Amino acid sequence: MKTILVATDFSANATSALEYAAALAAKINTRLVLFHAYQLPLHASNTLLTPAGVDELVATNKKRLDKIAANTAELFGIEAEGLSHTALLTDILDEVVAEVNAGLVVMGMHINDWGDELFGNTTTSVIRTAAYPVLVVPEGAKYNSIGKIMYAYDNSCLSSRNSLMLLKEVASKFGASVEIFHVDKVQQEAAAADPKVEAALENVAHHYKSVATPGVVEGIVKEVETFGADMLAVVPGKNNFWRRMVHQSTTRALALRVQIPLLVLPNDPVVSAN
Repeated sequence: MKTILVATDFSANATSALEYAAALAAKINTRLVLFHAYQLPLHASNTLLTPAGVDELVATNKKRLDKIAANTAELFGIEAEGLSHTALLTDILDEVVAEVNAGLVVMGMHINDWGDELFGNTTTSVIRTAAYPVLVVPEGAKYNSIGKIMYAYDNSCLSSRNSLMLLKEVASKFGASVEIFHVDKVQQEAAAADPKVEAALENVAHHYKSVATPGVVEGIVKEVETFGADMLAVVPGKNNFWRRMVHQSTTRALALRVQIPLLVLPNDPVVSAN
């Protein structure tokens, strides 16, 4: 993976995500792009602000972003740069990911926010449709190390091989063990090796586990604690098994409830992590 892109709105949880992303970039020896998408104030769009005033706002924002990038580069000993666009993040992110050839997008997340439970937020909007891996860092999460990764999946929606290679890269760099975890809502099935997973995780210490529980999210959250996972990896599914209710996906529920980074791996083919 050549580039990690971390999205920021300069909030506290975005800062937590930036620190985690920078530590990860230092460990796997890759560059970091700090990305900020924002909209101009209403009075600017209504032509109440002069062109010179708009230019000043854009320049001030860029200066702030560049300073954070420079400080991050110095603190973590990595290559880091700032990039900004005057647009909604959800409208421009796909284009920027392709532009910088990002193999991973890192975003922050407020935890236990009832408003997000009902309506979602920018992060949950991105992970619902992204065709690239997204690492969601919950508010307050601190980087220590990654010794155990739990990969929760449904047999009917495995991640693409490229995404699983990212999982392998992270596990290999940290010397982490991986638990491949499956929740069976009705009857527990014997944990069995999956050829696609086996091929992708070759030479990575891993094991399989399956449990029977009526609640998918509850089962995964409980296993995170039982296994002592430092990171949770999931694949956002499109079938009913992965839906708790009409407007809330399992992935979104997990992102709001787990207090460790959540790596969301896409189903669709993505650019190789190199």
